[in-house]
Amino acid sequence: MGRPVSFDKLEMTLEEFGELVDANRTDSFVIAGLAAVALCNYRYDPDRCIQMLNRLKNPHEPMSERDVQIVKERLFGKEYIPFSYFAGAIQFNNFTPRKPYTVLVKDNKYSFYNEGWAELWLHSSSAPDDRPVRLRQRKSNQEWFLSEQMLMADINLVTDEEEEEDDDPWG
Repeated sequence: MGRPVSFDKLEMTLEEFGELVDANRTDSFVIAGLAAVALCNYRYDPDRCIQMLNRLKNPHEPMSERDVQIVKERLFGKEYIPFSYFAGAIQFNNFTPRKPYTVLVKDNKYSFYNEGWAELWLHSSSAPDDRPVRLRQRKSNQEWFLSEQMLMADINLVTDEEEEEDDDPWG
């Protein structure tokens, strides 16, 4: 099960991002997809990426300094990782997604098992397994907030040596 979530653009201002968040705060699938959008913005401005992630979180629980450092360590030199979650983005096109920018957000029978919580998964073109995004829901207004995301782990890249092996019909 799953649902494609599309965006007109990935690089955006904090104001544009905030408008998207506010317009979709009650849709857990869109909020999960926006986590990938926020991480894509690391390529353009690492500080804006952090601000976007904080915009997805509960305003009373912003990212810790440790969390910020983890984002910077995981994505430094690997800015392509979050783009791998968008349709059409593969290693051989430098992880350039097609427009509209679409991420597949998946759920299963346990995704909403615990009241007020959701665990959804995003599909990456270069990861062996889908990656989780955990959300928490505010009961008073049914709004969803990012609790944690596991979208920055390394993905599988084909090396030149592996590419040569693939070209060998006897390999």
